[in-house]
Amino acid sequence: MTGSDDAMTDTLTSAFRRHAGQAPPVDGLPEKVVVLARRRRRLRVTVAVAAIVVAAASIPVAFVASVRDTVPTATRPHPAWRWESYRGIEVQVPPDWGYGVPGRSWCAGTERGAPRPGAVGRPGPVQDVRCMPDYPPVDQRENWLVFGGNEAGVHRYDAGWVEETRRLHGGSVTVFTDDAALRRAILGSVRPIVGTDEHGCPVDHGVVGDQAGYRPTDGGLPRPETVESVSVCRYTLTSGSAFPLLSSGRLTGEAAGRVVAAIRSAPESDVTVAGDGAEIAVLRLHTDDDRTREVVVRYSDSTGNGFDDGTTRRELTADAIRPLLTGPNSPSQLSGAVAKLLGG
Repeated sequence: MTGSDDAMTDTLTSAFRRHAGQAPPVDGLPEKVVVLARRRRRLRVTVAVAAIVVAAASIPVAFVASVRDTVPTATRPHPAWRWESYRGIEVQVPPDWGYGVPGRSWCAGTERGAPRPGAVGRPGPVQDVRCMPDYPPVDQRENWLVFGGNEAGVHRYDAGWVEETRRLHGGSVTVFTDDAALRRAILGSVRPIVGTDEHGCPVDHGVVGDQAGYRPTDGGLPRPETVESVSVCRYTLTSGSAFPLLSSGRLTGEAAGRVVAAIRSAPESDVTVAGDGAEIAVLRLHTDDDRTREVVVRYSDSTGNGFDDGTTRRELTADAIRPLLTGPNSPSQLSGAVAKLLGG
């Protein structure tokens, strides 16, 4: 290997890395450029380098490429995938993905059951543990999508696993997978929520600014048989949140009618609302006369938790609350009495 060859390789590599942050990520491009440059080296040096690469392959190492905060190229919505919302953005994931991502506290998590095809995670209380390395061994990994405040960028790990973060509309989506096509499809579906999300939930709501005093004004609960769907919208009550929507979901058909019937059957309550909760949910009941009525669901106050349709306040019951606070709407904070109703 000559000095001029080394200088040329170093110059090309340095120039490429200087400009990598100004271009969208392309799988494998940095490695390809370096490989092409180094083909000029003699065989004995190539063999030595290959030995080092093989020795290092068993160690999980993240290779980072910086990218600008940018809107990903939009893709056609996948008709069979479901939508997930958080703050001001929504994104599609495969329908068989579950919920709950241990993230960088994976080594302290409880034992999981059968491997899942993937999972969606949202910020919330986590165990204060830093596991090494950042992700589980290859045979314990699953596809993940996490909402949160991560910086935009691409991190490459061992065995072809990649973590990529895109930022949009004040939020971020991080996907961790070894399937490049799946990663592109998910990140390509990210879009800002304009008005209401795919499940019919507003990105903001009046109850957030007046959690104790807010009451719906649209006439109370409709008859269960008239309800075509129920949008379940979960909000943070933390002040200063530009986009307080934490998650959403939708019940349709018989499931929607059953939950409305369960709310109507709940005992009436005259307990004063405390107004000190961390989260709250709003149900938007869509009826066959093209009207939308609301029910406020308080579950994280110190007192006064229950359903409020603007006409009647009712107690929370297991039959009524369990179909609502599940899946994407699993609460991160709630009172002990409500936890018992949920089976906690």
